[in-house]
Amino acid sequence: MSPVPQDIRRQAKSLVEAGKTSAEVGVLLDIKPGTVREWKRRYIWDGP
Repeated sequence: MSPVPQDIRRQAKSLVEAGKTSAEVGVLLDIKPGTVREWKRRYIWDGP
């Protein structure tokens, strides 16, 4: 599996901070919701 580009992570962060759930962000950006949850934990993002 290849690493996720930085711009995808930035988009995910913006969506999380706008109030989207990990599942919603995953669908919108075509990534696994677990990846978004891990980023939220690892990078201490605020959001639901």
